[in-house]
Amino acid sequence: MESKIKVALDVDGVLANFYKTVCKKYDKPYETVKEFYVSWLTKVWMSDLQNNYDFWASLDVLNEAYNISFDFDMYLTSIPDDVFSARVDWLYKNGYPSKPVEISHQKADFCIKNKVDLLIDDKPQTIEQCVKKQVFAIQFVPYYSEMPFKTAQTVRHLYEVNKYIEVIQKFKNIPNLSKEWKDIVYDDFHRFSFLNFKNLVGILHLLLVQCSTAEQIWETVNRWEADRLYRHFTKQCRTFPDYVQNGIFALTESCKDSL
Repeated sequence: MESKIKVALDVDGVLANFYKTVCKKYDKPYETVKEFYVSWLTKVWMSDLQNNYDFWASLDVLNEAYNISFDFDMYLTSIPDDVFSARVDWLYKNGYPSKPVEISHQKADFCIKNKVDLLIDDKPQTIEQCVKKQVFAIQFVPYYSEMPFKTAQTVRHLYEVNKYIEVIQKFKNIPNLSKEWKDIVYDDFHRFSFLNFKNLVGILHLLLVQCSTAEQIWETVNRWEADRLYRHFTKQCRTFPDYVQNGIFALTESCKDSL
């Protein structure tokens, strides 16, 4: 039986437009931002916003509830603890799905501890930590943002998340995958295109799930060598040829005992 992946969704900068709300409140220009920490905003945060229930409960909406076209398990937010109730009230008032709301200021560690498979977040520093700690994370890029990308996997629309969930679900249900291959998959996810990641997971799924014997694995690998599909993979995935030479055959060998 396949186990469902666990997905966490950030709120500020993904669902709530914190930046627009604070610009209006302090009569600041609502302009493109190139870094997460803006000096004037940091000052008012410390003096006025941290524990201001009314501010957090009245944030502008960035993505409406109907923009969330995928299932997820929780909201993962770094809102100050003292205004947790404002977060819950804001989500309810704006009609978002009823899900648990979790607070964490170290989201990568939270994901590891709570076995979250995928995080959608806008903060570059959070994404960077996820990359270092091998957590699948998609960087949501609001329309007002020109902040640096910390992963190859970025989206500007929430509907784009669906394709990632499908492939990560497939990856999670590959049995007997070695740590070395898991490292390769996580590395590919954050460094190369979605197509590269999707193809690699598809290959591993075919070898370890759809092939039930070592002989079938060998037949599949040999068929690739003379098939257009194999040549397609080697052209589209920059790293795949190295995997074939150094890893696929070792993978099939290591699988023989478990098949």
